[in-house]
Amino acid sequence: MIDDQSSLRTPRAAAIAGILFALLLAAALALVQAAAPRDAGATGVWLTDPTSRRLVALALHLVPFAGIAFLWFIGVVRCERRGHDSSLPQVARGEPGMCRAGRRRPHVRAPLQHG
Repeated sequence: MIDDQSSLRTPRAAAIAGILFALLLAAALALVQAAAPRDAGATGVWLTDPTSRRLVALALHLVPFAGIAFLWFIGVVRCERRGHDSSLPQVARGEPGMCRAGRRRPHVRAPLQHG
């Protein structure tokens, strides 16, 4: 059984992940746009300029974090939608560990095997 607190956190987590993804990707694209020259004829000059190179490097370092936020967003949305959509394959409708991570459940210890 899912408690009310967990059901309120899941949409909030999706919203936070979606906003974080949008901000990080927009920042990365804006940094590349700022580093690129206005003149289309100066193709290689902007890569030799130290300031432009730093902006592009920062943008490239932001992209993986945007990807992680996007995957988090998709995971939360998928877990939420799974209960409402019967068209998902049988394997996806199973109880994957990621979707149960936020739910409260009793801790079960596995017995130790000796020998």
